Amino acid sequence: MQERIFSLGISIVILCVVLAFVFPSGFPTLENFSQLLLNLSIDTIVAIGMMILLIAGTLLLASYHYLVRSTFLGKLLNGRKYPRSFPLTPVTT
Repeated sequence: MQERIFSLGISIVILCVVLAFVFPSGFPTLENFSQLLLNLSIDTIVAIGMMILLIAGTLLLASYHYLVRSTFLGKLLNGRKYPRSFPLTPVTT
């Protein structure tokens, strides 16, 4: 995985160098780089928001399973009370 990330980074750097030589008056300007960062900022904000929702949803499901299902509230919501059980041994495949 680290090799793929490294090769992707090297490819981006090589592409930037090639474009700087092919378009010397248009590509390596401060205005162009600021526009690139501005366009990427929206995608970055959306990706961070989705990551937060994914983590929060996982934590909510896990906390419900381990903390609510074995209580009075779990009996009220599900119609029966589930025994409190934590996985003591790791699952092997």
